[in-house]
Formats: sequence, structure tokens, C-alpha cells
Amino acid sequence: MQSVVSVIANEISDLFFVGFYIVKEKNNLNYENICEEQNLQQTHILEVGPYISTILATPLIEYGAGVCGTGWSTKETQVIQDVNLISNYIACDDSTQSEIVVPIFDKNNPEKVIAVLDIDSETKNRFQLEDQRFFEGIMQYLNYE
Repeated sequence: MQSVVSVIANEISDLFFVGFYIVKEKNNLNYENICEEQNLQQTHILEVGPYISTILATPLIEYGAGVCGTGWSTKETQVIQDVNLISNYIACDDSTQSEIVVPIFDKNNPEKVIAVLDIDSETKNRFQLEDQRFFEGIMQYLNYE
């Protein structure tokens, strides 16, 4: 995953955040205080994985929360052209203007999301259909690794 993040971030220079969030069992996390603080009730949660950015990533994201949690819950790529228009957006910073989130599925259970790729840009309307297809293709390859 770190290699994928590095290649994407280095090859596409106008991306602000490139990283993975990995589905984890809540009781296997080292974030007990955060889980208690945020009153996280579900058994699984997205935990930040490898990423490249100039900002600190949100460490945990609930099922269905924000763009990443929505990608996990719907099992569909989320392309957000203007994050300011999303009511459940989780802001790590004020710079992000658009975002794409691509789910990664378990190779043995294609209905089960095991992680999401999260990519942010400081430009509104940054992600187009060709970007979506490109990133989905990379994630399909990861499904079989």
C-alpha cells in the first residue's frame, strides 16, 4: 500500500492527500481513548493506513461517516467535486476542495470492503471519469494481491 501511495503522489503532483484507510475491528485498535471520546459504537472502523500529505490524517472514521465512510458503506467509488457541499464531510484541513474515495474489496469475498483509497485535491472539480476509472483499475489489481 505504501508503494501505491508513493507512486500516485509522486506521479500526480496536484494531489494534496493520497492514502488508505483500512477496515479494522475496533477492539484491535490502539486508539481506545479516541474511540471512547468519539463514542464509537460499531465493531469495525476505518483506521488511517499509509498516506502522503502535509497534514495529519483523521485517525479513525466511522462506517458511513464522511466521504471515506460513505465509500465503505455503499461499496461504491465516491467522487466529490466540492467537499463544501457535503453535509457529513470530515475536514482535516481547509485546503481540500475535491475528493475521490475508491473501495478495495476482499479477494475471497468480493462483497466485503477491506480498505478505501482516499485522494484529496485543493482544486474543485479535480476528479473526472477517467481519474475514477484509473484509480478503480489500480484498486482492482490490489484486490488480487
